[in-house]
Amino acid sequence: MSERVLITPLGTSPGVLYTLIKKLMPDKIYVITSKKGADNIPEICKISGYDAKKITTFLFDDPFAGFAEMEGIFAEFETLNFDTLDEIILNLAGGTSFLQYVASNMADRLEKRNYSVKKVFAVDRRNFKEQKENPYVVGEVVELP
Repeated sequence: MSERVLITPLGTSPGVLYTLIKKLMPDKIYVITSKKGADNIPEICKISGYDAKKITTFLFDDPFAGFAEMEGIFAEFETLNFDTLDEIILNLAGGTSFLQYVASNMADRLEKRNYSVKKVFAVDRRNFKEQKENPYVVGEVVELP
């Protein structure tokens, strides 16, 4: 049985995670976010039909520049077992620039441990107003070359 995990930053816009769930159907999701972003996860799961128990969150008090929090988050991340996974997917879109940096750093750590990480962007080509008014529209998932 193949098992895939998604690692993704999440800001306060639910559309990114919604698109990733609908397009990729991951078995587990590791979300890097803030308390405010995490508050959207139950609704995203309900609307997408995803089991919220399959989501692990890494919460930052400062999602804009929480560098002082990184060591603790990475220590928690390092305890996860990736040996049973067939596919690790890293989304580089969504959340703040800092949260994207943390997600990228997590992928770097996995690659240093000889895991293969597929990198993607979740894309919604609609204008910002449309995205805010109706975030639950499946966008695209573009794989990095």
